[in-house]
Amino acid sequence: MTDPTTALTVNDRAPDQVKRLGEIMNAKMSALIDVAPAALAKYMDPMRIAKMALHAYQTNPHLLECSPQSYFVALYDALKYGLDPTSPHGYAYLVPRKKKACFQVGYKGYLHLARKLGMVRDARANVVVAGEPFEADYIAGTIAHKWSPEVDHTDEEKYVAAYCIAWPTDGDRAFFTVLDRQQVHARRAVAMTQNIWKAWPDRMWRKTAVLTLFRGGEIEINPLFAELMERDTEFEVGETKTVVATSGVGAVKAALGIAVEPDPVDATLPTPEPAEMPADDDDFFSQARREDGGEV
Repeated sequence: MTDPTTALTVNDRAPDQVKRLGEIMNAKMSALIDVAPAALAKYMDPMRIAKMALHAYQTNPHLLECSPQSYFVALYDALKYGLDPTSPHGYAYLVPRKKKACFQVGYKGYLHLARKLGMVRDARANVVVAGEPFEADYIAGTIAHKWSPEVDHTDEEKYVAAYCIAWPTDGDRAFFTVLDRQQVHARRAVAMTQNIWKAWPDRMWRKTAVLTLFRGGEIEINPLFAELMERDTEFEVGETKTVVATSGVGAVKAALGIAVEPDPVDATLPTPEPAEMPADDDDFFSQARREDGGEV
């Protein structure tokens, strides 16, 4: 039985999908509250997040097309990794994909987790635009990037590089990666998130640099962080990569006692072609960009 002090109240006039989601959340509230990793729990308030997630589900017509079960599983999954998908910081998102709600991490979420998990003292990611002074010294481990107000930072055609730099907790020397335009576009060409790239290119350039740095081996990776990066291969699929993003979701559903149809994702994708999102996702991302300006 649900503790009344931790129960969500759903308006009687709410759509049936919203009422069903409220029932699922109330029935599984203890699991939702306990799911956050101990190292990150003090930074989170699952009850507040649940209330905001319920409100987002009720007010976003595209999410209402997703099943309440898939939305709750995506929320549960986000909290499992210590990320608040309702935060204005843009750490993570709950987005509709082929009529199912999915958990997606933003580049800020990776940087946030790297700090909170003690992997780094600090980490930054940015895009270099043509006309901005930029130098990278791999021997000294330093980057000099001067942001210029005289260039157009909204025109992707003028992006020349993306980089991520991090200072590990066990040393003074920074590690970084720099990707030129050709390298970024090579990764984009095999991505399954073409519409997100179109909507938020600057943030996807940054995310590509972040993933490249932390997959490079110079920085010791926390197991939770490594698992999250491996799951992100759904959104960055290369010729030899395997889609594993939904492998953990099945375990989450089983743990929560939620029976839903298996996710229609192939186990392997040999030489995948760039895939466009369904039309409903186009509308969602266009609307989100206008209202939020957030990152994916």
